[in-house]
Amino acid sequence: ANGQPRPKATNVVNHMAYTVADFQPERVKAQLEAMGVRNVRGTGPNALHMDDVFGYDVEICGLANNALTDGA
Repeated sequence: ANGQPRPKATNVVNHMAYTVADFQPERVKAQLEAMGVRNVRGTGPNALHMDDVFGYDVEICGLANNALTDGA
């Protein structure tokens, strides 16, 4: 608006996360792989990451995994 160039963004979205009740990582991993989901990987005892169809990182985790537990 004032003629100055917009500053370069310094923040980015690292990944999208979904928290679900009754999370069973081995069962979820098997089901995702059976559906053809790519790069399913465990990232702790209560979380899985995978690539979505566009190559973005998506996390599915259980209730014990949150911002305060830092994924533990």
